[in-house]
Amino acid sequence: MMNLFTATNIARCKLSGKKRYRDRKEAKRVVILARRNKLYAEQAGVPTHRNENRTYRCHACGGWHVTSKPAKPT
Repeated sequence: MMNLFTATNIARCKLSGKKRYRDRKEAKRVVILARRNKLYAEQAGVPTHRNENRTYRCHACGGWHVTSKPAKPT
């Protein structure tokens, strides 16, 4: 299985430079893994900057990205 955090062959969005995931399911998996890894790091006393909490569809590349920013109210 590919490591979704460190894979170098993941495409990037030309507009934002963020990693581009092929579908929402893959992006959601990254969010779940990020949360789990953050929890493990905190339990081990290791500082981490990972804080991904949601996915969104990119209007520029058509792919899916993850972000730590809250959703904008509609």
